[in-house]
Amino acid sequence: MHKYLEVTYPQTTNYPDALALYLYVHHLPPGAKMLDFGCGRGEYVEAFRKLKMIVAGVDSRIENNCDLGYYKCNIEVEQIPFGDGFFDCIFSKSTIEHVRNTEHMFTELNRVLRPGGKIILMTPEWNPQTFYIDYSHVTPYTVKSLREAMLIFGFKNITVERFYQLPLLWKKPYLTFLAKLTDMFCNYDDIWKDKEQTKHRTWIRFSKEPMLLGIGEK
Repeated sequence: MHKYLEVTYPQTTNYPDALALYLYVHHLPPGAKMLDFGCGRGEYVEAFRKLKMIVAGVDSRIENNCDLGYYKCNIEVEQIPFGDGFFDCIFSKSTIEHVRNTEHMFTELNRVLRPGGKIILMTPEWNPQTFYIDYSHVTPYTVKSLREAMLIFGFKNITVERFYQLPLLWKKPYLTFLAKLTDMFCNYDDIWKDKEQTKHRTWIRFSKEPMLLGIGEK
């Protein structure tokens, strides 16, 4: 049995709720129909639903449960099981770097998004020291390449920026220099030491593994 989610993401945290709220406040319309592309266990589906959004989840590693809004789909070769322009917004976190057939993926994401709808893509920023820590990563992105991919496949009003998965920095962005200093002076191996120091390890890891946050419109 495939145990990718259990091994790679063994613990549940309140991070999905925090990120969903941040994106909702800054980027999303209230009550919108959203697709969570690459929804995994559904933590973000449920987090956005708490904010009164109408959310469906699609992933290759889940079983179909249409009553609960979850749909199995292999985006490498299959169509997303919704009609053209069905969604007001699309959210995808830590998924597009797992997809080889990027042309099919981006074409499908564009197809199911309504004209004027918003897409939010989060993916690790390319770093040869950290990207392949996850064996299933196959397609790295930089600020430039993610922006160009979104532009090529029909999105507009695009912004792509480095995004630290550290909620403190969302509230106090002037402290971002602390994450940069951590990246410069802390050894990545420190993440796996002092297993009881969860907050310490989280700060080091996500200082050294910034994401890209790409936002665009159809």
